[in-house]
Amino acid sequence: MAVLILLHTSLAFSQYMPTKEDVSLLSKKNDLRVIVSVNSPGLMPLSSTTTITYGITEDISIQCHGITSRFCDLDSDNYFHGASGALGKHKQLTNKSVIELFVGTGFGSSHFCYEIIEYKEVDLAAIYMQYFLKFNYGKIGTGKCHFERGLSLKCEFSDFRVVDHYVSLRSKYYKKRHIALEPSLYSALGGEKFKVGAMLSGVIPLEIASDSGDFEYDYVHFAINFSYRLSVK
Repeated sequence: MAVLILLHTSLAFSQYMPTKEDVSLLSKKNDLRVIVSVNSPGLMPLSSTTTITYGITEDISIQCHGITSRFCDLDSDNYFHGASGALGKHKQLTNKSVIELFVGTGFGSSHFCYEIIEYKEVDLAAIYMQYFLKFNYGKIGTGKCHFERGLSLKCEFSDFRVVDHYVSLRSKYYKKRHIALEPSLYSALGGEKFKVGAMLSGVIPLEIASDSGDFEYDYVHFAINFSYRLSVK
């Protein structure tokens, strides 16, 4: 999922970072995969994401993803919350290889407030909508350590609405839109059901449209995740 983070860094904003729906690698009907990730984007405190994927038939799956984050070290109520849903098609190939294709949409909101000079504050609030197509490829856990690995490529369009409040000054409203590619690499070790893994993600902007200011990016993102797989009868 895309994340709009209004994070102050030397009076600049890291406004967009790639926070990924995790690579689920379902192989059959009634497969259920729950993945919880702990993310550390830039200078912001830890945030958490949850991805739940379920195989409703032998080759069709549904996926739900959510993220919540708060800037607990600041006095103001600074946060980001977001969610997405997707419908996918999966197929198991030879040698435990799996391919997946998801089409989905997401939304979210954020708020960030900080003081730039004495008695002057910037108060930013934003909402966004996102539409995406995502391809996953990987191998289900093999060997004694059930080593699992995969890669993902996501193409997405995001539409942001930002409200820029300045204390004692008039509020500003503006829009930001972009199209971007988000590649990622994933690996995990553990048992047949429970695994601990890591994901490295990036964002490659293809088109940017904004009616105010520059569009800033966190180009690289790293997450530790914990996954559990079972078959629901």
